[in-house]
Amino acid sequence: MLLILPTSFIGCLGDKEDSSPMIDITIRNSSSQDVDWVKLTWEGPHVPGGIIPAGKGSTTAGHVPPGTTTATIEFVDKDTREPFSHEISLAELHAKQPNSVRQIIFRILSHQSVELVIVGSD
Repeated sequence: MLLILPTSFIGCLGDKEDSSPMIDITIRNSSSQDVDWVKLTWEGPHVPGGIIPAGKGSTTAGHVPPGTTTATIEFVDKDTREPFSHEISLAELHAKQPNSVRQIIFRILSHQSVELVIVGSD
């Protein structure tokens, strides 16, 4: 007995794949102090913060680059509970060519300094 089952091919006629560039976003504590209540405020994807010990970080992967021009990093010193807030320009990120960026890193260097690091595609 020969059994013939109908088959279908799906995908060839569907929507085209989104070609938007995808990046990873990291908050890294490169300072010598542990920080707490770390929060990234911007019009972009949520990046987990919370407690970030010295030398550690938090990353979220596979996001479309944000359209916002600035971001704000807020944190408190884990020991003293003193709050800090830094506004970071994203102009350098937006000046890059699409698909030329694979990761952005917000590096907490000290209580007084946060920098944006842009990692390009290899």
